[in-house]
Amino acid sequence: MAGVLGEIHEPARQTPIVADADVLVVGGGPAGICAATAAAREGARVVLTERYPHLGGLASGGEVIVLDDMADQQRKTVAGLSDEIVSRLEALGAAVYPPEEDQFTVSEAAWKRWGRWGLQDNYARTHPKMITYAVAFDPEA
Repeated sequence: MAGVLGEIHEPARQTPIVADADVLVVGGGPAGICAATAAAREGARVVLTERYPHLGGLASGGEVIVLDDMADQQRKTVAGLSDEIVSRLEALGAAVYPPEEDQFTVSEAAWKRWGRWGLQDNYARTHPKMITYAVAFDPEA
């Protein structure tokens, strides 16, 4: 076999089988939750594993309360299951979108209202840009 560097010989052992599934999703962060949900909706038997005692990754366990990469300053760019999760949280009173008048607006007035919260994307390639659309979560909801 090309690329094989050698072999490791291990003693035989019995490993218990605890689940039978079509799909195994490793990691219960936002991407894992969406992958497991999509597979289950297609009829697959899914096992979702997570090492921490909560789902949602840093969006829940790390109390990251603002998801800021949901738009490109002109339009919403996140949809599908991620958007469905946020919509369900909003219906429960656990997520808040910015007021419509401030969505996708880069202006001095909007910056004065929201700049104190640090709503600036410092990962922008050229220079920091104002975040114009995000959703905030209430960790106590």
